[in-house]
Amino acid sequence: ARLSEHNVAPVHFRILQMLAHTDCNVSAIAERQGVSLPSMSATAQTLVDRGWLKRKRSPEDRRVVKLTVTTEGRRVMTSEHDRLLDWMAARLEPLSSEELAAVERGMDILQKIFEPDPIAVEKEINHHSTEFI
Repeated sequence: ARLSEHNVAPVHFRILQMLAHTDCNVSAIAERQGVSLPSMSATAQTLVDRGWLKRKRSPEDRRVVKLTVTTEGRRVMTSEHDRLLDWMAARLEPLSSEELAAVERGMDILQKIFEPDPIAVEKEINHHSTEFI
């Protein structure tokens, strides 16, 4: 079954992954995920309530609030990542070496298409880091 013991929705996993690299505010996460600010605020609150994220006020400007992944959030993210890898490996196991090579070539192409430019992502996050939530 694809269900997680932690009930991690795909959007929750993406947010945890994003914040594992850098703390940022809800506005930046909403823009990066392509959702409205109210929707992302509600999602962020769910993750805070679960203990996977915490809010952190900027010492320089108390109006700025960033989200950061907690130790529990990192544990859940790692557990979910491992579960998904196991799930994928079980589905790939019956494939022939030729089929696996084709899957690998396809994944390389998809990665080129969908993997964001890390410099552009960093600029986007920094652009929103001083906005208020």
